[in-house]
Amino acid sequence: MISARKASARCLAFLILLATMTSTADAYCRHTKGKQFACDCGKKPGDVPLTKALWKKHTTAELQAVTCIPREEFKNYMEPIQFTGLENLFEVELKAFLGAPFVSFTGSYPKLAIVGTAAFYRAGMPKKSMVDLSNAPQLERLEDWAFYQYRGKIVMQGAFFDFTSVGIGTFFEGGSNDSIIDLTEAPMLKTLNNQAFYRYTGTVTVGGAMPAIEEIGSNCFADASNHGNSVAIECVSSGGLSVSGDAFKDYKGKRDKKGEKRTCSSNQHLNAGRKTEL
Repeated sequence: MISARKASARCLAFLILLATMTSTADAYCRHTKGKQFACDCGKKPGDVPLTKALWKKHTTAELQAVTCIPREEFKNYMEPIQFTGLENLFEVELKAFLGAPFVSFTGSYPKLAIVGTAAFYRAGMPKKSMVDLSNAPQLERLEDWAFYQYRGKIVMQGAFFDFTSVGIGTFFEGGSNDSIIDLTEAPMLKTLNNQAFYRYTGTVTVGGAMPAIEEIGSNCFADASNHGNSVAIECVSSGGLSVSGDAFKDYKGKRDKKGEKRTCSSNQHLNAGRKTEL
């Protein structure tokens, strides 16, 4: 006979075991300290999630209806995944393509707003994969580790008037030598987080008026090794710009510090270059 006390202890131990079996992804999805890990693709009205089953049998119309790519859906997926534009895609969730070697995004993504945490973590293949976000004009943010050690080419050029942040380690050792990140038309950019471009080997250009920018974090550009790099911000937020002392440690390229101490006199830059909608 097992005593009631022993039975209760075993029950408690079992419950603790179940709790510890919760995945890291689940933990991220519940995390609420200033981050948005909703992980709710397919649960909101109007959602059309891209699943592996849909990818294998999709028609063009079905693919164009996709609004989100669920967390971990294509994690370590070994078959080719090539997108040439998704007109309704809004979000790529947490770890969606983690470790997937043959994933590429080119073409137009007019509604894409969020590339989630570790979305392309250690994904891609040299000279065979590309993520081009140049035609994603509504992009708002790239979350932490989104392109950590992504092995393909990364391109981000154009006007990003809603773009606010590059997360922690977003491009950490990510991309190829010919990758291009151009943030010269991102007037809403507020934060370049810790290690955002740490050991990044492509070119990164940050410049123009940035009336919202407040922080360049620790090791943000440390060991960014391309001599074509340029950081030349014209002016910063009214509260000033905080630049970590090691943000540019062993950084290669040009840096003009003058604008980092100059506040933007008005918010006119926020609308500079926008096209008037008829």
